[in-house]
Amino acid sequence: MSQVIRFRKARGQPAFVHFTRDEMNRLLSLYSRQVAAGEWRDYAIETGRDCAVFRVYNRANERPAYSFVKLGQTDRKGQYAVFDSQRKLRQSNEITEALAVFGRQLRLVAD
Repeated sequence: MSQVIRFRKARGQPAFVHFTRDEMNRLLSLYSRQVAAGEWRDYAIETGRDCAVFRVYNRANERPAYSFVKLGQTDRKGQYAVFDSQRKLRQSNEITEALAVFGRQLRLVAD
């Protein structure tokens, strides 16, 4: 059931972590390239008080293929992290550095 929270009381509570417009543009640009390549098919966004997560799926009914996490509290290791289904691939203070794990890959072209 829904709970009404007065604005005066909500001001003292910590805000949700969310992706900025620039961060979403970078994530969706990567997502659209991978969809065009036939690699990814679906995505989901989750926000919370301690982190925001952008997940991509090969198929909608499977586990996420990759998760992009933005941490609310910046620590020494970095604010952004990229995970595959089992392990952490990269963590950085800049989203572009974290997404560099998906740099342009060379592909064999047959004549």
